[in-house]
Amino acid sequence: MYTTPQCFAAAVNRPLAVGLIALSALLLPVLTPVSVFAQPVEEQVADEAVDIEVETLPEETAEPDTHTVETEEFLATVSTTGVFISPSHEEIILQPEAWTTLKVVSAAPHGSSVMEGDPVLVLETEDLDEAILKARKSIVTTTLALRVASDELRFLKETTAMDLEQSTRSAQEAADDLEYYLTVQEEEDLKSAELALKFARYRLEYAQEELDQLQQMYEADDLTEQTEEIVLKRAQRDVEQAERSVEQAALRRDRLVETLIPREKQKMQDSQARSAITKARSVTLLPLMLQQKELEIEQLQQDLTDKKDKLAEMEADRGGMTVQAPQSGIVYYGRAAHGKFSEVAAREKQLIPGGTVSANSVLMTIVDPKSLSVLANLTEQQLAEVENGQLAIVSAHAEVDNPRYARVSQIDTVAASDGKIKATLELQRDVSTDQLLPGMACDVKIRIKQDSEAILIPKSLIHRDEFSENNGPYVWLAGDEPTKQSVELGLERDDKREVLSGLEAGDEILKKAPGK
Repeated sequence: MYTTPQCFAAAVNRPLAVGLIALSALLLPVLTPVSVFAQPVEEQVADEAVDIEVETLPEETAEPDTHTVETEEFLATVSTTGVFISPSHEEIILQPEAWTTLKVVSAAPHGSSVMEGDPVLVLETEDLDEAILKARKSIVTTTLALRVASDELRFLKETTAMDLEQSTRSAQEAADDLEYYLTVQEEEDLKSAELALKFARYRLEYAQEELDQLQQMYEADDLTEQTEEIVLKRAQRDVEQAERSVEQAALRRDRLVETLIPREKQKMQDSQARSAITKARSVTLLPLMLQQKELEIEQLQQDLTDKKDKLAEMEADRGGMTVQAPQSGIVYYGRAAHGKFSEVAAREKQLIPGGTVSANSVLMTIVDPKSLSVLANLTEQQLAEVENGQLAIVSAHAEVDNPRYARVSQIDTVAASDGKIKATLELQRDVSTDQLLPGMACDVKIRIKQDSEAILIPKSLIHRDEFSENNGPYVWLAGDEPTKQSVELGLERDDKREVLSGLEAGDEILKKAPGK
């Protein structure tokens, strides 16, 4: 038994069956087997009377040249990633005023829960206590030095005028003495020396004359020889003494002229010069010494003030060596950057017993997990569409099939250090049931717009006249005479643009500009 064309056609799809039926009708006489008992072909064909139903193929329809404007449901969203952050957080920053050696005794572990007032960081105080003791002793020493300097200044003020007057008087006396010596005393000393020599010679002359007279007298008189010897011996001795006096007077005169007078003269001149120098020194230095003492007292006063301030700062630093939690929450090491705590590993090496930490840096952050927001990442293109107040769906990576609603509350205008623009979303959550924590990641879908009767058209239908003063978007409306219709565009999704104004449902838009 052989398969008929109708049966074969039923085994395949309809379009292919139609073609095969027509082909079988043409080839049937050739392909039908010839039986030894077969009737003539004409009779067999006539007896079987096979009906072949030939389906007429539809003509291929041409694509229309226009696009009909229709309204449709339109939901535009933006999908991105984010991280949960806590607006309620307090950073632990050490800001000592004077003490910079910060050694750790103990620190609250990363991830631990603390209550407000609990100690989260304890620092070593032994060296600081010793420094405070030294500072107190130094203040006492500086106070005594200031008192001594103040008394010295008081006495100096009292004696400066007297010293100036004394130096002036001494200089004047020395000048007067020198002038008197040069004009009077020097000449008088010379005259006295000459006169002393002259009188010594006179005495010698007198003694000699008296001796000569006695000798003459004794030669003529009849005095005894014994008396004569006595008288003559005395006279001779007086002559010898007079001669010696003359010699001494001559020596004193020579010494006075050659040595003593020049020496006294030089001494008087030196004294006058020294007095003048002393006066000039007093006039110049005594006021400077007074000013110097005043400056010394000012410096001591400033030193004392600085030491007292430093002592107060160290005592304040001493009170901050035990850091208490400013609020209840969870301890995170380091500072949060865009919701992430990337300094944990570095801080864990520092916040150990004996470790050293630096001032003016965030060591810990106490985060309140009950207050959470979402910090989402936006691209520049998304920034143009996202606005405050838009609704969003947040799905935490740490939970399965538990989306939450949120609303955009703040949008940054400048990209952060990671190159992303940040948007903050207020989260709706049930604190009593979820396990969300700051730093956890999430997916965010923001509803940009929802319209049940939006008009969307393919982007290829929108034209612009480039390098024209009026280069706004427009479409070509079909008609006896195609017309250019300006349109206001909205969002773009899936190669389509939203039309806000300029078109209505039922409008026909040419798919190609006229003449193309």
